[in-house]
Amino acid sequence: MKNEKYNYYTVSSVKSEMKIRFDNLREFARFLDNHNIRALFSYQADGEPHPLFAATHKGGLLEQSSMGFASIEDFQKALQRGFSTAEDYYGSLELGSHTTSAEDYLMLKNAGITDKEKYNEIKDKGYMDGFAKYKTMAEKPGPPIIWESANSLFEYSKVGDFSDFKEMEDALLKGFNQQGDYLIAMGKEYKTAQDYEEGQAGGYINGQEYYIAKDAKALNRKDFLRYIDLFSLNLPELTADEKVLIILLSKLPENKRVSVSKIEELHKTAIKEYLSDEGTLPPWFTSKLEGRKEYIEFFANCDVAKKYGIWDADGEFLETKTLQARKVVIDASNVAHNSKNGVTTKPLLKNIIRLVEELKLNGFIEIKALADASLKHKIADPELMPQLKELIEYTECPAETPADIFIIGYVKRVHCLLVSNDTFKEWKLQDPWVAHNIDYYRLTFMINSDSVILPDVQKK
Repeated sequence: MKNEKYNYYTVSSVKSEMKIRFDNLREFARFLDNHNIRALFSYQADGEPHPLFAATHKGGLLEQSSMGFASIEDFQKALQRGFSTAEDYYGSLELGSHTTSAEDYLMLKNAGITDKEKYNEIKDKGYMDGFAKYKTMAEKPGPPIIWESANSLFEYSKVGDFSDFKEMEDALLKGFNQQGDYLIAMGKEYKTAQDYEEGQAGGYINGQEYYIAKDAKALNRKDFLRYIDLFSLNLPELTADEKVLIILLSKLPENKRVSVSKIEELHKTAIKEYLSDEGTLPPWFTSKLEGRKEYIEFFANCDVAKKYGIWDADGEFLETKTLQARKVVIDASNVAHNSKNGVTTKPLLKNIIRLVEELKLNGFIEIKALADASLKHKIADPELMPQLKELIEYTECPAETPADIFIIGYVKRVHCLLVSNDTFKEWKLQDPWVAHNIDYYRLTFMINSDSVILPDVQKK
């Protein structure tokens, strides 16, 4: 046979008066290299379990058992990879493992892996390298996991339905034992299995909600939504109870005189909505209004409160302003699609223009409209768009995003009036704030051939 380093010749027997037998193949190969011997004989001697390698040197015969190796080169490659026997070295080659260490091969051998396809799968999916990391993962919370080999690690991953070691490693380090839970949690932006379990128990939709709620020290999702409703007011200078009072003021009837005592009573009732099941306020709920004195100071000094009413210091009452003093947002798509005599027609910008004109005739000044991005492609009178934009601020919401999201968000933040015949039934099922509050701010309308009617608006 031919090899890169030595030339081998198979013979039936070798005879010599002087024979030298080496202790091992390593010494035999070292002697050959030191004396630049390249011609080797291979033969089977009586009583020897393996063929012998032999070479002649200065009239003598050098010989050494092959130990089952087909060549000296194979023996040297086996040494480099840590193999001590030819059986294990060639067994690794049969698996297609030309780079696997002896330690890894023996683990596979002891685990009973003799199938080349299974070996390739274990290797290609990272379980050979991953086995070296198992101690780190075994330190995760919970009962320790002990893997005896790359194969047992691979078999464990199959139980958890993991696609490869990298995925399983990340999942286990985060506390997940099943791919399904891991993928769902990662899709919902959770960081660990514990966070995911707590988030599920708290009713949170995703990790983003959960982590914001956790930072805010919200008790559960219901409490978190109340926190967000107050946070959306964008009034960082006010305490939580002051924000609740602002919301209360935005719901009071127009042109009414409301005493401090009545406001205090209504306010305390409103705060009860924020109590936990144990009857205590959540940790995030800050308070400042403790008595009559604090309420009076609030009305006298808070600019936001002044938007909803005029404080009479002498009489100690708040006179609520008219609706016309409030901001108004128009549900543009709903108004444009207004039906006439029960017959649905193409949406009309003309409807919005007539409604805006009616609002202005009734004293409303701050008016804006929010519309679906698709509305402009459906209207029957697009030529009126410049005229509408001259009258009010007209905003199109991002494509493929319902305008309702932005409309509800705007009303939440500003507590303005909303002109729409939409009852937001579906949103009331999804969002407790909409269910409890949207009807306080919604103004209905009718558009006939000769008039626009706003039943909730008192003529000026």
